Amino acid sequence: CFPVTISADSTGLWINSRIVSNQFKVYRNSIIHQTANVVSSGLSSNAIAMGGINANGVNEYQNREIAFGSVGDGLDDTQSLNLYTIVQSLQTTLSRQV
Repeated sequence: CFPVTISADSTGLWINSRIVSNQFKVYRNSIIHQTANVVSSGLSSNAIAMGGINANGVNEYQNREIAFGSVGDGLDDTQSLNLYTIVQSLQTTLSRQV
């Protein structure tokens, strides 16, 4: 389980990214919200839980709206900023920018 700080304000684009085995980053609107040094020994066999967390097979969901979701490879700082810019443009086009 990742020691991620929970935020009362969940608006914006949140990205949880791991590109090295000993660290992951959480971005909010392309700005680093948290960095954690947690060693990974490999891929998890747990299913991905969008809008919550799969804590060793126990799903813990939040009652919050998701306007955009994505799953993919880890992103570095520049790629995170690029994704944020692209998503903001899409959300603005759809009149739902936060």
